Amino acid sequence: MLASDIQLSLEQKLYIIREFALKLFFEEQDQLDEQVTLGWLEELLQEMKIISPADDVLDVLCERSGLIVGPGIYSFAHKSIAEYLVAETIQDGGHYDNSGNRIDRFRLFEHRDDDRWITVLFLWAGLASTSDVESFIEACIKVKDFGLAYGVLDDQYDRIPKRVRRQLLLQSVSADLLLGESTSFWSVSRPITIAITNFKIPTFDLYSLVPYSRFHRIVDKAVTDGTIVWLDCANGKGNWRDLLWMSFVRQVDDIDAWRVCLTSPYPMIGSQTGWSYWIAQYAFRKAIFQETVDVHSILVVYQNACPQVIGLVPIALMSIGLELILRKDLQLRLSFTKYITNILEILPGSDKGNIVVEWLSGTCDWVLGRGKEHDQYIGDLLAVFMEEMEKLVQEGHIGCNETYERAIQFVQELQRRRDALEVSS
Repeated sequence: MLASDIQLSLEQKLYIIREFALKLFFEEQDQLDEQVTLGWLEELLQEMKIISPADDVLDVLCERSGLIVGPGIYSFAHKSIAEYLVAETIQDGGHYDNSGNRIDRFRLFEHRDDDRWITVLFLWAGLASTSDVESFIEACIKVKDFGLAYGVLDDQYDRIPKRVRRQLLLQSVSADLLLGESTSFWSVSRPITIAITNFKIPTFDLYSLVPYSRFHRIVDKAVTDGTIVWLDCANGKGNWRDLLWMSFVRQVDDIDAWRVCLTSPYPMIGSQTGWSYWIAQYAFRKAIFQETVDVHSILVVYQNACPQVIGLVPIALMSIGLELILRKDLQLRLSFTKYITNILEILPGSDKGNIVVEWLSGTCDWVLGRGKEHDQYIGDLLAVFMEEMEKLVQEGHIGCNETYERAIQFVQELQRRRDALEVSS
């Protein structure tokens, strides 16, 4: 009999392919020998009351579906095909394994610690109803499997109603999920003498199909879209409260809320001055680059809320400018001329004559923060900033006008203040 003579309905083909996926998955195999495959298929065809020879049916499935490849050794064209079919079977909930156990979401929960089931689990979450996904997350939280619970929430975030997202996230407030030593740190430009470990992020890894999925990212998302509000931060404690504060204090779109954040207690880990600089860097960077809020308004609020450390502002502004210039090629610089101009405009007098001794002295040996293993040592922040500004003038990207002259004179004044600190010490 020719393969072309085999008449199988779409439902029959799908059933056979799904059963093949289940066999491979539950036997923890990626492929099967031809004789084993034929023996299994003959039994399945008898159950389905299909009289066609197993080898002919197998040829049909290989030739016409493109999902299964052979001969000799039979497997799916890609492992994800089998995983999707298993996830689809779990969503259907009407199938049983050879031991008579139902293959459903409760089975998923039982095997949540098995790495082989993780991809299937996330594929199932995309197929399942939101109520089933919510129930699964709740069950994981109940047994303190937070990495999986919030990994699934992150994956299905937009499908789950805001009210439910809020409820699920706030369950972590009373849990011990953030305790322990964090290995994640905010990227921040700084003196070489300041350790990046001072800027710890209370977070943990999430189970995910994408790399670098971490709990603090889902909190950032929830803060940005209003799922979590500032009152939750006020009621929070310990690491959870610190993480919420870190998320809210980087949201400068709401000036009034940002002002409250600035005057609220900072994390106990790390120096208060260090966190003040971290705030300035993130706030001014967002205001300058994203242009969602007036940078002058950010400056005024910061000066009023943090009068003891406003000497950090020009240091942060120059770092932001150099982060932009030194990582971009000449062609891209043209697009960011307005950003550099904004920095030059607000730079003079941005510190109101205030000096933060450790950080101003530290500008002699400066590191630009670019993330883990990508920080860049540039040496003298003030000198390099003026050198790069002069290059931009010579290349015609910014004008040698009053704004430029005032900014350079201000940086030169900072140099004199720094030199005076060295003499006095």
